Amino acid sequence: EYSEVLSQFRAEARIPGFRKGKAPDQLVERRYEKDMIEEVKGRLVPRSYGEALEAEKITPVAIIKVEDVALEIGKPAPEFTLPLFDGGEFVLRDHLGKPVIINFWASWCVPCRLEAAGLERTWRAYKGQGVMFVGVDIQDTDRDARAYIKEFSITYPNGFDVGGKITIDYGVIGIPVTYFVDREGVIARRFVGALSERQLATWIEEL
Repeated sequence: EYSEVLSQFRAEARIPGFRKGKAPDQLVERRYEKDMIEEVKGRLVPRSYGEALEAEKITPVAIIKVEDVALEIGKPAPEFTLPLFDGGEFVLRDHLGKPVIINFWASWCVPCRLEAAGLERTWRAYKGQGVMFVGVDIQDTDRDARAYIKEFSITYPNGFDVGGKITIDYGVIGIPVTYFVDREGVIARRFVGALSERQLATWIEEL
């Protein structure tokens, strides 16, 4: 059953516009367990894919079994090309030989907002040392995402994950989540939650 759900998720998540409305307005807290239950507005939703989508208008991203998609530390970072908000593209392979910090976020995400200014300050502190940052915006609107970038004066490359392919390939099941990719293109660390500047700097120094 898990494999069937995953296959359906992968198929639907690649269809532009598959998500109607703002999922965050519906999802207060996400909880993942072996039987794929979901806590929404303080109550459990049945694991049935169809029932959950119909009852709460949950996006498929919200009911994926973690173990099916989570990336392993020490594995090569999946390649991707990200269209950027300010034009152009970010191509991961072009930055091989540099440490790359990949941050998944959304404008509606409260923990994302808590770490946003610190990420920008750390980027400015390390960009001269060859460290690359890239932000991947998910499940958002273009207007809200651009307002978020302006609000926090973010200058490192950011773009929207159209169709959700990058989100799927990286096994993102909650945000913010930050991946630390070493100079060889291998995932050295993954952290879910708001990062402090001190911790971010410490882990960058280890790359």
